[in-house]
Amino acid sequence: MTVYTQANHNNHLSQCLPSCEEAVIEPSKNLFKTLAIWNQRFQQRKQLAKLDDRMLEDIGLNRADVDCEINTPFWR
Repeated sequence: MTVYTQANHNNHLSQCLPSCEEAVIEPSKNLFKTLAIWNQRFQQRKQLAKLDDRMLEDIGLNRADVDCEINTPFWR
């Protein structure tokens, strides 16, 4: 008969936790990274929409290009 002790329990947890942490932390990191990218796109498109035609010409864009870009969903 095997006696289950606190030491056995702690040993089991120490073997389990790294994989459990990876299962939770890695997807969370990816989620936050994705949210940061989406926020950056949103902010950049907001700034692009504020540029006047002269400024757009300076960077080689026209109003049609900008309208197309700012109407693109943030996740694309």
